[in-house]
Amino acid sequence: MRNRTDKIKNVFWSFSPIVFFSSVILFYPFRFVLEFDSDEGLSVIMARMISQGYHLYSEVWSDHPPLFPHILSNLLQALGMNVTVARLFVLLLSCVLLWAVIQYLRFSWGSPHALAGALLIIMLPYYTRLSVSVMIGLPSIVFAVLSFLCLALWHSKRRDVFLLLSGIFLGISVMMKLQTGFLAIVFIMGLVIIELQTNRVDLLRAAILKPAILWTMSFTIFVVLVGTFLIGGEGIPQLINVHLSASSTNAFQSESGLRKIANLLRDSWPIFALGLIGSIYAIKMRSFTAIYLVAWILVGFVLLTQLKPIWYHHQLLLTIPAALLAAIPIGEVIQVVRSARSGDVSPRRSGFIVAVIILTLAVFLILRLPPTLNEYNFNLPNFRAPTTPATPLQEMLALIWDYADETELIVTDRPMFAFRTGIAVPPELAVFSGKRFLTDMLTERDIIRVIIATNPEQVALTRFFMPEVEEHLLDNYSVKYNYTTHKLFIRNDITPK
Repeated sequence: MRNRTDKIKNVFWSFSPIVFFSSVILFYPFRFVLEFDSDEGLSVIMARMISQGYHLYSEVWSDHPPLFPHILSNLLQALGMNVTVARLFVLLLSCVLLWAVIQYLRFSWGSPHALAGALLIIMLPYYTRLSVSVMIGLPSIVFAVLSFLCLALWHSKRRDVFLLLSGIFLGISVMMKLQTGFLAIVFIMGLVIIELQTNRVDLLRAAILKPAILWTMSFTIFVVLVGTFLIGGEGIPQLINVHLSASSTNAFQSESGLRKIANLLRDSWPIFALGLIGSIYAIKMRSFTAIYLVAWILVGFVLLTQLKPIWYHHQLLLTIPAALLAAIPIGEVIQVVRSARSGDVSPRRSGFIVAVIILTLAVFLILRLPPTLNEYNFNLPNFRAPTTPATPLQEMLALIWDYADETELIVTDRPMFAFRTGIAVPPELAVFSGKRFLTDMLTERDIIRVIIATNPEQVALTRFFMPEVEEHLLDNYSVKYNYTTHKLFIRNDITPK
């Protein structure tokens, strides 16, 4: 009977992320948002260009590793070139992250800790929004967490397959976004140090280094294989140069430093406070796997202070591991409450610490629960569009559709327009990112050169001030939409059907 109960519990915890998936599907209006972030357009247009036979780096510019757009390209080819398909894929990955968090906390600490960890992550700033945004940051972190889970399983079960899987998963993460690359050093150093601590009698044995060597081999082989087949020698400069240029570009000088990071994390400080308590508790309990999370946060924080620019989605790189640590004291408090109700209160647990944990958790709930719930629309299931006024972007898209039948090519700094309408874009301008434009890796003269060479029927500009481009367009194009920075130019010989 006990085995049957355990199996039922395992099934329940394994499928519990479906609750999050279902709530987003029904009540989060992601299907009716044109674009959560301009990076969404970059992701889907790269996937479409790959599906059309274009190559990243040599024909389509990119400053990120190639794995996510290649996976997304295959998915869209199979299920249709639809933004909702891409968003559902990211949502599924988000559920995988919640599953991994639950599995780690449950087998390392207990079920109350697992429940607390999942709920904390769901309430993190921007987590739900990024769970339905076609962006590479969250998918990259998903595989980093899977890598950490496998590492924890190896420490528990000592089976080499978990080491190999951990290395591969982090390789996938890094080949989606370079931001998690520092974890390779954290994990390798952790494997060596923990083995030294747990095998002091065998300090001179080479076997102590075996786990770190196996992990390094699986990670390195995967990264080298993906890099060889999907990046090539000419792609490496694009992955490096633009980030080096951004660090010295005036436009990004205010987008970094401790003040910027503190501003990003201001609503998450209770998580870090609880995470600090969880770290102390883990060290006392000699839970070595939790110490990986401590190193993750510390090294990640230092790296973010050096990164330019820093965007809102970077905070998940720190808040997700902090939430795992924060779940430890919350789970312990739940167990204290259970013990108190049964009359078995452990004298080792300080009432003062319990009060601090409860108060800090209450502050976090006050800060984050209302805005998290406000993101959802509980009035209607997510089957029809809510009645809201059209935004300038939606108005522009409607006009682009009006001329779509007469349009073979569009130049735009917002690739989502091209993807949603199915209109082709010049491969040189498919990825029109802020980092590329503001670092002068794409200049106005470059854009004019492409316009002259391709003679597009439409040019849609929304994100950047480009007076030279606009002046050139006025010779052969008419302005059909003009609102602040949003301008739609239609070639003079084109009329809508």
